[in-house]
Amino acid sequence: MGATPSRIIPYLFVDDVAEYLDFLARAFGFETRVHEVDPGDPEHQHAEAALGEALVMVGHARPKWGTASPRTLAAVASGLYVSVEDVDAHCRRARAAGAAIESEPADQDWGDRMYGYLDERRWPALN
Repeated sequence: MGATPSRIIPYLFVDDVAEYLDFLARAFGFETRVHEVDPGDPEHQHAEAALGEALVMVGHARPKWGTASPRTLAAVASGLYVSVEDVDAHCRRARAAGAAIESEPADQDWGDRMYGYLDERRWPALN
């Protein structure tokens, strides 16, 4: 058996795992691959959502474990750079699902075409 290749998988902490998985699917086309809920502790959840070969893990924010939902932060502490085939169509889909588009699709000096969004429902402290 060969060595496992190195890769980085973001782990996102949110208030409502099921709602966030639904948003990822509607806005960006992610597919939920795993969603486990501890029957003895429904706030203890682990999920995995994929877009092609890309993967994000999602869990319930739990302050007692030192994790916080973006809803509780006064600033954005991280971001995801997602590479897709059709940036313009991806942006339209995200907008239709409620993502606040901060920058429209545009060609960049380094060759990428990209747009920016912030789902303001997740960061009310910024509004």
